[in-house]
Formats: sequence, C-alpha cells, structure tokens
Amino acid sequence: MSHLAAGDRVLSIERCDLCVVDEPWPFAVRERAAIASNWRRRQAQNPAMFNGRIYIMLRHHIARGTLHGAFAATDFASYVFWRDSGHADASVRDGFGSAILRSSERHVLLGHAGAHTLNAGRCYLPGGFIDARDVRGDGTIDIDASIARELTEETGIGWDELDRRPGYWLSMCGPLVSIAVELKIDQPAVALRQRILHHAAREAHPELADVSIVASANAAADPKIMLYSRQLVVHLLDGDPPPHR
Repeated sequence: MSHLAAGDRVLSIERCDLCVVDEPWPFAVRERAAIASNWRRRQAQNPAMFNGRIYIMLRHHIARGTLHGAFAATDFASYVFWRDSGHADASVRDGFGSAILRSSERHVLLGHAGAHTLNAGRCYLPGGFIDARDVRGDGTIDIDASIARELTEETGIGWDELDRRPGYWLSMCGPLVSIAVELKIDQPAVALRQRILHHAAREAHPELADVSIVASANAAADPKIMLYSRQLVVHLLDGDPPPHR
C-alpha cells in the first residue's frame, strides 16, 4: 500500500477496510532502550499513565471511497516516545476514531482533555486509540465500535441514542489520521454539555475536564482545539462538503 500524500486536508469517504497485521513496528523494535527510558521519565511526571496495548497504522491508502489501513500492535510507551521524538518515524500514522457529536441545533461539542491524560488542556472531538476490544476475531477492525466505546466512556452517551450519518470524515493532519463519524442527538447543546459534565463528575478519573460548544467556524479557531479537530469542525460548519476521492 502507498502512503497518502503529505498535507493537511479533510476528505469524505464511504467505507473503512482496516485490519491488524502480524508485523512488528520496526521503529519500536529499534528504539526499545530509548522507549523504556522515556517511559520512566513520563511515568515519574504522571503516574496515572498506563502502558497498554494500542495499534499504529503502518500503511494506508484510499481507493474508490474506501480507506484501507494496516495496523500493527504496539504499546503506549512506544507511541509516547514516537510522539515525544517529533514523530521521528515518518512512515507510520496515528490512525484513530473520532465522534462528531452534533446537538439539535447542529452545534459541535468538543471535550477538554483531563489533567492526567496525554493531551491535558487541549480540546478535541471525543475519541481515542483503537485497542484490542475493537479487533474482531478475523483481525479486522470495527472502527464504529471503537468510536462508540470511546464516546460512551468519555461522555456517557450511548450509540443507540444517536442518529449516525452514513460514511466517514477523514481529517489528515501531519502524522494524525482521524476517522470520524457524524452523530446527531436530539438535545440542545447546553443540556448536552451539562449531561456530559454530570457523567464526568461521577467518574473516578474522568477523561474530560470540560466541554465546549462550537456553533460557528470562527469559534473553532480557538488554538486550544487540536488541529485535526479544528480543521474538520471548521470544514463542517462552513457547510462545504469535500469530494470523494
């Protein structure tokens, strides 16, 4: 598979064909000692960090409205070192699911990452890493299940409450590939925000510290919003759907 061309962009696609392959991540193997040293430093700074299994996207391409992606199993420590090193291995991408949660007014809700998380203080579309719970027995990845799981964990909102728009939005942003679905819920944005905050208040270690309501493309220009989320929200709220590739 060939890699997508560099450059930030938003694309609309129809389907995802994602799978886990039985291959190592060469960067993680080569940098094992540096990864361990960096992880000790990171854990000393934030003892809440847990070195669980995640997946990194080794290869990907888009053909006939479908994102094809091959993922390798790795651990969070390797991912953190890759990120801390300025994404030194440019051959891979961080591919993950995101939820575009839209209120009855069609505003978009963004979460503020909690202080104990890797993106503390930043705003983003609810979502996160693909993990083993999202991998079917045949090795294929259920990206909708991944998005649904992350959304419920972060906001308390169940998938069965949502009206899912067909297809996916890709936000290509440097080393990040956000695979997002647009979800409508029949509640006003202010009430929805309060509901999510109430859910977070019941959690011992909530992933979200706050929730922002974004009603216009101009409001999405806030620099606290992570760029992949910002460019997608601006694109949607501008009302200019991208062509299929």
